[in-house]
Amino acid sequence: QNFLAAAEAFEEIDKQHPYSKLAKKSKILAAYAYYLSKNYVDSVFTIDRFISLHPADKLMPYALYLKGLCHFERIDNVDLDQSPSRNSKKIFEELIKKFPDSVYSKDAKKKLLIANDQLAAKEMDIGRYYQERNRHLAAIERFKIVINDYNTTAQTPEALYRLTESYLSLGIIG
Repeated sequence: QNFLAAAEAFEEIDKQHPYSKLAKKSKILAAYAYYLSKNYVDSVFTIDRFISLHPADKLMPYALYLKGLCHFERIDNVDLDQSPSRNSKKIFEELIKKFPDSVYSKDAKKKLLIANDQLAAKEMDIGRYYQERNRHLAAIERFKIVINDYNTTAQTPEALYRLTESYLSLGIIG
């Protein structure tokens, strides 16, 4: 259960025998051990090193999936920075595009929906902020982003409603 010690041991294998087959696998195992210890920064760093050294390896789908998970696990409150959502979205999209038949792509698609919903919720939060302060043009732009970029999320109905509200507040009747 000491994942940090395990990660360090796997890193040591890579240092001792950098060009062996075991070293390649030890990088992935170290990244996974860092992930299990919730040390997502070191896990992503280790995965990036693996990807740069072995770009065509058969473990690449798993490496991308694990990297996406590291960002996904850091998704938090809508009020906070959404870079983990954007990063996980980007990585999961890359995984699905490059390896559509991978066993990891199915779960990546589910997590991609959650990341998109989180990003849409952030846009809605900002749009509501502008709307409350009678900054309707700025609010309209945020609601349009939800409708155009995240139209499959749960935020779309509210975005349409608030978009209509903002247009009516500006006196624009379609």
